Amino acid sequence: MTTLLDHLQSQLHRAARHSPGEDKPACILWTDPDGQWQPVVALLRNRMTELLTLGDWDAGLRRGPAFWLRLCVDGGAVYLPEGGGTAFEQTPVLYLPGIARHDLRSGEECRDLWKPLIALQYRGTVWTQVNAKDWTVEAFLVARDGGIGLEVARDERTRQALLISLAALAETPVKRLQNKKLEAEDFDKLMVEDTPRDLLLWMSDPAATRSRWDESRWKAFVSRCQADYAFHPDKDGELAAGEKLGRGEGSWKALWERFCEAPSLYAGLPDLMRRAQPMELALDAAPWPKENDKAEAAVREALLKTLQQSASAAREWVKKLDKEHAARRVTPWAKLGLCSLARALEPLTRLAAETATSLGGPTPEAMAARYMETAWQADDASLRALACVKSSADGKAVEMVLHAIYRPWLEEAARHFQALLTTRTWPPVQPAVTAHPGECLLFADGLRYDVGQRFADLAEAAGITVTRNSRWAALPTVTATAKPYVMPVSGKVRGGKLNPDYQPEITATGKVANAHSLRALCEADGYQVLLNGTCGAGDLGHAKGWSEWGEIDHHGHAHGAKLANHIDGQLADLMERVQCLLDAGWRTVRVVTDHGWLLLPGGLPKAELPKFLTDQRWSRCGALKETATAAGHAVISGWTWNPQEVWASAPGISGFMKNCEFAHGGISLQECLTPDFTLSRGSAGEGLQPIIVEAEWKGLRCRVLVENAAAGMSVDIRTKPADASTSLLTEVRALAEDGKAGLMIPDEDAEGSSAQLVVLDAAGKVLTKRPVMIGEN
Repeated sequence: MTTLLDHLQSQLHRAARHSPGEDKPACILWTDPDGQWQPVVALLRNRMTELLTLGDWDAGLRRGPAFWLRLCVDGGAVYLPEGGGTAFEQTPVLYLPGIARHDLRSGEECRDLWKPLIALQYRGTVWTQVNAKDWTVEAFLVARDGGIGLEVARDERTRQALLISLAALAETPVKRLQNKKLEAEDFDKLMVEDTPRDLLLWMSDPAATRSRWDESRWKAFVSRCQADYAFHPDKDGELAAGEKLGRGEGSWKALWERFCEAPSLYAGLPDLMRRAQPMELALDAAPWPKENDKAEAAVREALLKTLQQSASAAREWVKKLDKEHAARRVTPWAKLGLCSLARALEPLTRLAAETATSLGGPTPEAMAARYMETAWQADDASLRALACVKSSADGKAVEMVLHAIYRPWLEEAARHFQALLTTRTWPPVQPAVTAHPGECLLFADGLRYDVGQRFADLAEAAGITVTRNSRWAALPTVTATAKPYVMPVSGKVRGGKLNPDYQPEITATGKVANAHSLRALCEADGYQVLLNGTCGAGDLGHAKGWSEWGEIDHHGHAHGAKLANHIDGQLADLMERVQCLLDAGWRTVRVVTDHGWLLLPGGLPKAELPKFLTDQRWSRCGALKETATAAGHAVISGWTWNPQEVWASAPGISGFMKNCEFAHGGISLQECLTPDFTLSRGSAGEGLQPIIVEAEWKGLRCRVLVENAAAGMSVDIRTKPADASTSLLTEVRALAEDGKAGLMIPDEDAEGSSAQLVVLDAAGKVLTKRPVMIGEN
């Protein structure tokens, strides 16, 4: 995060996330009973066209009464009285000043003017704290879960200063506020004249900035500009300021550095500097955005020509371009998203290096070993390059590079892997997926091997220990076949006659093994089936669980190559799910998946498989008719659930359908080799990790039970788990030998508030934590 404004926008977007299988929320309701957030909302309007406000009608501010907000949500667009509407690109956010969440929940007491909004709390979601309370500005600043995690004094003087300075605070880089306790004086200083900030704000949007200042403040601003920058805003104008900023001479050099610190605060400056650029430039023209635009255009033109070259020549060309343009990745224009191709060159260069060597081997296992060592990074680099670009023109340029150097590498590897499998029963015998006591199996649909490595890195960065393994997927690599293969009840499933949907059947009943019947088998085997965000009940340290999370496969089929832009968000959701399960008390979480996939912008090559040979064709596989043979058209393989039943895989990386950018079901390392991770807290060799298995409240007294407790361990209740000064107890309590402790909260006002129950070692280090609601079980 850069500023409070940036983090607030991110959290509002995050509120629209939903569990797999659930409907996307129709809107996000932002309740604000005291109207504290209004200064920030005024700033957010320029960033979020989906932000609507409840109040008196004002089309320019996208503000209107409740019935108009309801109309916009129902219609999916911002409607104006004169007709027409602008469709929402993001989930609409309805800012509701003067309304608390409970106002909408009590329908009978709700004011008539607000009643059109009542239904939206069920069709949408309300943006609240984890304890379901409305977000106040203070809570957002101090909360670590969903907030910024700053340390702020709790006295009334500080609260008043905080609200008064909110507009300035919203645009202050967060790093200036961290690592200290913020008090009234710190917020007061934000209101004191800050000429560099004011000058940059004025340059970014002269008219709007001038309209917000009264005459006395404007005169003071002009005076400081003359004294500090030898510049008169009225007489010289913003174009002169833009030129001076670009030249970076004298005091303007420090102003440029201030801009570089947080360029997103001054979004209008690139356009100003484009208009202000002088005819003649110094040899170092780096600061000028127009020169950056020219450099981006030159890269785009060069990349579009890579398909005309050999693969080896294209690789060298990409490396040369990267050396020329790498420096632009650390400019403010890169932070503003104006250096997409310069950023894409970094992963494209890694792709060029990795694809310079063919992916081969004498056996499938040898190929897999080579792939797991480094070759998976080619797939990762391809996705990261696609994620760098937003415009269709830039996307086309990256597409040309991928077809020049990535596609032939993929094709050669896939054909070699398919040739190795022609004489093998596949997949080889491998241990069934089952959970140990205290372990929850977490199924992540379509977690390809390279994406899995990115997820494992994310988990380790969060302090979670990851044991990385791999598995072979069932064939064909479609969910209906491959998901039952990684479920703990796979031994109760068999393959009968291969049907067009590739579904096996339940051995005991002969019925199709669909999601419902497989989950029922899991429950019958003693597994807790945890869907829709539930985390389990009872003694999780000895239970077994099955959960499902993530929609990578869904996004791939829906968005094609644009899946690359969704990967990080999906992995953040998966990481959050793992943390919730571990926080709830599971000893370990084992992440498994069904299959990988191929992804190529512009589409995979088309393979011909006549319709009369198949009962049904999918993008990468086809179910053959009984008397049909597809020799010469496809790779024939046995069905994992019944090898006597055969199916057809598209050869190489081709597909049986046109213009298919995302596909699976066939035979390639990217589809068949999958990640298998076990995640836990604590490091190997440290002994058993303590697990909070019970926190039972009776009023303000809490009875705690910790499993795997060791000598010297103690427990505490804090608002910030790593900060001992936020303890709600008079002193920490030592755990008895049986892992039990009794706690008492002395402050009656704390009841109903959220906190963290933490277990500490003898040195005071936090070993584990668990969210609690004071006084509530």
